[in-house]
Amino acid sequence: MRNVGTILWKWVCSLKSAVVVMCALTVSLIVATVLESVYDTPTAQYHVYQSGWFYGILTLLGINILCVALDRLPWKRNHVEFLMAHAGILLLLVGSYVTMKFGIDGMMEVEEGGSSNIVEFQKNFLVSASEKGRQKYEIPWSPPHVSFKPFAIPDLGVVVSKWIPHAERSLTYEYAESKGDPKPALRVKLQGGPNAPPVMKLGADTWLWSGDLSRQIARLGPVNVTLRAARGPVQDPGMRPWIDIHQLSSRGTQFEVSVYREKLVERKKITIKESGASESLALKSLKFEISLSILEFVPDAKETVSYEPSQTQYGTSAPPGAIYLEPARLWLGLGDRGQVNVSGNESAWVAFVPERMILPFEISLHQFLIEYYQGSRDPKGYASRVDLMRGKEQVIANHTISMNEPLSYRGYTFYQASYRTDEGAPPVTVLSVNRDPGRSMKYSGSALLVLGSVALFLRKVRKKKSNG
Repeated sequence: MRNVGTILWKWVCSLKSAVVVMCALTVSLIVATVLESVYDTPTAQYHVYQSGWFYGILTLLGINILCVALDRLPWKRNHVEFLMAHAGILLLLVGSYVTMKFGIDGMMEVEEGGSSNIVEFQKNFLVSASEKGRQKYEIPWSPPHVSFKPFAIPDLGVVVSKWIPHAERSLTYEYAESKGDPKPALRVKLQGGPNAPPVMKLGADTWLWSGDLSRQIARLGPVNVTLRAARGPVQDPGMRPWIDIHQLSSRGTQFEVSVYREKLVERKKITIKESGASESLALKSLKFEISLSILEFVPDAKETVSYEPSQTQYGTSAPPGAIYLEPARLWLGLGDRGQVNVSGNESAWVAFVPERMILPFEISLHQFLIEYYQGSRDPKGYASRVDLMRGKEQVIANHTISMNEPLSYRGYTFYQASYRTDEGAPPVTVLSVNRDPGRSMKYSGSALLVLGSVALFLRKVRKKKSNG
């Protein structure tokens, strides 16, 4: 047994074991770099940086460095440079572990003119609230190309059967058969456009639903379209041109279409079949050739939310994920909530939310700056002009966060990561928030490693000259 231990100790302290570990670490870092460049940082973290085997390689490296240093006991004066270099590597590894265990790496979104102190992380949870109290269950993240394995949450009686890492919300409408006033839904399409240069031909469609004020209005190209149920009030979008579709009688198929420019310019009555209108309606009063088609009609509808994979599956511009719960038949996008039947008459509210942290201060965005390449809409650079507020006190005023100019405060560092612009809404800046408690150890370790390596090199040079 002693011989086995001696052989193992000698191998761990040998140059061969160090070469094997260093080669494995080098290959791992190359793979991670390729994954990050081809896909994105979360994918590289999933496959390499946050994997058990990568932690194992780093642990073996630390054991090798420590054993090599201990094997030189008792240390002498000529071991100083050697020990400095090895202590530097160990400090780097310990600092990296402290950062991984206690550090912060999240994202913050701030709307122009607003402020925020909420940092969101990649880790997501399904949170439930019922008579039994509040529970939360981690939903493991995986990249789009990794096969998802369904798993059960027995406390809620559900199975997370589907996971889409980057999902787009989709709305459909089914028969509700409600006893009260019906809530009709129409899928409408506008076609056509101006014939005069520049020629812009429209071919957009959308759902309109009277059951929600936000669903009663939609903008299709240059035209606003609204839907009113039989007893619904007029909802003026405030912008022209405007097409108002009004159901004339409850559960009826007769509708009145009113077209407004500066004022009412056209009004027609149409009959809509449940399979859609038999013919499109040509609107000649909008100064350009355009036609309105009713593609689908649900006399009494309920809204059903589902999710589909986004066209953008990698990078900072990819949308957040979504999960599907069975047998509840419930889709939940990040930030959504719903209700599931736990057992019998017992139900629970559930929400799919990211892990969050509240900072002891706020970032206020008073201007988002973006510069485009000449003659295109491709961004050349973007930055955020922010204030840092602690309570009512302004700690940092009018600081510009750009790609090469972060903001640091009390151990937190804010980097310009991305942005989001939606039509009709203020721009939103996306900041990367980082807190690295192991940074000082990593810096000290790097300094020791460099100094020790230089000292070893100089000692060998002096020794070679003295022997020469």
